[in-house]
Amino acid sequence: MGPQGLGRAIPFDVFIGGEADFLASGLRQVSVPRASVLRPDAAGGGVTFTLPCTRLCIDLRPPLPHPARMTLTILIPAAGSASRMRGGDKLLEPVSDEPMLRRQARIARSVCAQVIVTLRDPDPLRKACLDDLDVTALPVPDAAEGMAASLRAGAAGAKGALMILPADMPEITEADLRVLIEAFDRACILRATGADGTLGHPVILPADVVGELTALQGDEGARAVLQRHRDRIKLIALPDQHATLDLDTPEAWEEWRSQRAKSKHTTPRRT
Repeated sequence: MGPQGLGRAIPFDVFIGGEADFLASGLRQVSVPRASVLRPDAAGGGVTFTLPCTRLCIDLRPPLPHPARMTLTILIPAAGSASRMRGGDKLLEPVSDEPMLRRQARIARSVCAQVIVTLRDPDPLRKACLDDLDVTALPVPDAAEGMAASLRAGAAGAKGALMILPADMPEITEADLRVLIEAFDRACILRATGADGTLGHPVILPADVVGELTALQGDEGARAVLQRHRDRIKLIALPDQHATLDLDTPEAWEEWRSQRAKSKHTTPRRT
């Protein structure tokens, strides 16, 4: 951030307009040798980075709430049995020293005030990794039925539109979620894809469609709902495999970690 108490800082050259526009905008110019800068976005957040500089604009205006963000719930279905892990739990696997489920709930909560995580009843280990997060842990007594049970429970507790964010996708980032929220117009069904166009997740359903989830049965997920409203689907590509990579087996986790380690060692240094 810029000098304490002055608000969000953005580089001076980001502002476009004449002097009168600048003075009327609520921005103020200051001189600092170095600053951590928050570049705001339409979702009310932004990316913070540090840079040497001599001039900054200090934004004294209150952030504008994104209209979709004010009526959005994020649902993380986490009531599955992880049977393909052969005794392990993929949602407790560490991702950067943080359980997978906790990571997913944390980044969801960073962009949305209402986050619901469905859980088996009981599931003390998964619930424990959420204990100090401001999210709703929702027990699903009929979780053994399949994904539909989580979607029904989440839809019943949702306010407004609903983002369905799978719990086992370790490459989804907070920035990805912000991109999707900013692109959501309340009318379309927003679906993320991989960089190559492969259909993936998350998906955002507008409020008028969410109620249809309450009629789902079995383990088909929301496929039938998406097919019924296919003419309303808008696709948003996320980087690489962020929207398509999920890890369901010990071998998949091992391979993913191996690839990450190789990538870190082969990334060229910036000069």
